[in-house]
Amino acid sequence: MYANKIKLVANENGVGVNSGNVNGAGSNTGTSLNNVSIVSIQSDAGSYERVQIGNGAQNVSRASVGVANRGQIQAKNGGVDISTDSLVNQGNIASQGQLNISATRLQNEKNVSARSASITATQLDNTGGIQSAQALQLNATSLFNADNGVIEAQNGAAIQGTSITNRGHIVSRTSSVSLSDTRFSNYGRIEAFGDISHRGVSFNNSGTMRSTSGLVTNNGRDINKPVNNWGWGYGGFGWPYGWSYWM
Repeated sequence: MYANKIKLVANENGVGVNSGNVNGAGSNTGTSLNNVSIVSIQSDAGSYERVQIGNGAQNVSRASVGVANRGQIQAKNGGVDISTDSLVNQGNIASQGQLNISATRLQNEKNVSARSASITATQLDNTGGIQSAQALQLNATSLFNADNGVIEAQNGAAIQGTSITNRGHIVSRTSSVSLSDTRFSNYGRIEAFGDISHRGVSFNNSGTMRSTSGLVTNNGRDINKPVNNWGWGYGGFGWPYGWSYWM
């Protein structure tokens, strides 16, 4: 069979594969699948059935559902949907189509890649690579991109959250990076071909924010120009926007 869509769903009943009357799921709370490679499932009529791909769940109970991937979750011809309480990725999640991940807690230690990606999490900790060949949308209440973490989009990267901390590398190769949050701290590198824009309350840039052809702004102001609240020149008491301050 050939598939254009994969849906990975974990719930209190376990995880498995379902398409129409085909049922490979069940109560499977103690299993770890180390290698899941799916192309997708298509009905004879041409419509895509709901497909659920179950990857090994650890410490699964009715109160807490978790998915741990140590191998491969791949869609060669289509998209991937992953919805779970907790997702720990220590392997490879790859889609040549749209990748959608929704998790309360997402811990990525290896590779997540797609043609385009939308990731939503309450807590997102990235020590690996999150890469999109087109646009990338990240929405996390708390986002921590560690020293070795890479968040990369070929096109635009839009990141929203309450708290964003970057110690690694965030980059848009051909477009822009937009950041929207309440608390922002950058100790690493944020780079874009186009604009880098931040909107929020607390802004701390102790790293590098660099645009090849655009502007780097915080709440609409160019961070590379000093604040000049007193109307004085560059020799006045204006503070550089690269420092930590509250708006």
